[in-house]
Amino acid sequence: MFEQLQLQAQRFQPYISWMETEYPILSQLLTPLFVILLAWFIHFVTKVYLLRAVQNFLKRLDHPAAKALLDSKPLNHTAWLAPATVFYIYFSFLPGQYRLVSTNLVASFILIIFLRIIDDLIDAGISYYETFSISKEKPIKGYLQVVKLLLWSLGMICALAIALNRSPFYFLSGLGALTAVLMLVFKDTILSLVASIQISFHGLIRIGDWVEVPGMNADGDVIDINLNTVQIQNWNKTITAIPTHKFLEIPFVNWRGMTECGGRRVCRSLFIDINSVQIMEGEKLDKLRKVDLLRSYLEERQSQIDEDNKSKGVDRSQSPVNGRAQTNLGIFRQYLIEYLKNHPMIRGDMTQLVRQNPPTVTGIPIQLYLFTKTVNWVEYETIQADIFDHIFSVLNEFELKIFQHPTGEDFSRVSQS
Repeated sequence: MFEQLQLQAQRFQPYISWMETEYPILSQLLTPLFVILLAWFIHFVTKVYLLRAVQNFLKRLDHPAAKALLDSKPLNHTAWLAPATVFYIYFSFLPGQYRLVSTNLVASFILIIFLRIIDDLIDAGISYYETFSISKEKPIKGYLQVVKLLLWSLGMICALAIALNRSPFYFLSGLGALTAVLMLVFKDTILSLVASIQISFHGLIRIGDWVEVPGMNADGDVIDINLNTVQIQNWNKTITAIPTHKFLEIPFVNWRGMTECGGRRVCRSLFIDINSVQIMEGEKLDKLRKVDLLRSYLEERQSQIDEDNKSKGVDRSQSPVNGRAQTNLGIFRQYLIEYLKNHPMIRGDMTQLVRQNPPTVTGIPIQLYLFTKTVNWVEYETIQADIFDHIFSVLNEFELKIFQHPTGEDFSRVSQS
């Protein structure tokens, strides 16, 4: 390319020689000024008119690829090729050593411009690839950043070789002695590259995943995965950047499975005051038979108990301890089971569990284990709160009480009594 520019420039050699012969002083003063003005004018026309026309054409296309080209702005750097070409042609007419040095410098600058354009085109390719859904499962940004690193490394070596008028192999031959230094300098980059390959191959992290990294105080959505870092936007809208290779060294939690299954787990306990647990018979049991969710259960259960007591000759009139009987806590657990089965926002095809855990100093834990039909945080919290609001409000109907530590009002009531 540079040789052809020199051939084209030789066409103007007779005119320039005539100018230098007839008007030497004027030529030395006006020629550089004219070249600078010409370069500025060509850059202005290229950037304001030609490139703007191309940009307007890309905007009218309304295509993701066109938008990616506009965002990465390779056209803006293309505009620098025109003035650089003008200076290269001008420096081709300089005498002797000045021509060699100046043309080599401009040629190096043109090569750097091409490197920048290729860099922008790679960024455009990344942006266009990220418009596809597969980009979240198989990100390629880290790999292309390695390509860019190699491209710039080789390109800068070639640019330096052109500027110093030496062969690129002259500089490449000295890289062997610098291998140990390069390994030390790019240690994290090499580790991150290996980690990126493993993360992508095994699908450990994808863009959009909710990731929790306790060791790094990170808890939020993955917004970017590149060669060196994984960026996580925390719930307080701060952004945490974690080295990519750290995800192979420290434990983390990926909540993608919860999102993909479409159900979010609720696992919460309420603590029943042990002193409020009692046997339910007579009027107390008749009162609970009016509850729609319990009517059939209570009749069937009481029938089984009566038959069992009768077959064993149990006389419950002598003592409530004799034989079998229903308790308010057992009936309450059954009510919770029926309530969860009939709740419209709870997944019926996933695990539902109401269990009684071992008693503690804070009462009897009754644990609810279930999955909501939504994974949206706001909706999930609303459903969870509604369920327990209802449970707390109906406890008195079962003559049960929630255990809680005494408050100032409790102490005041005791002191008054």
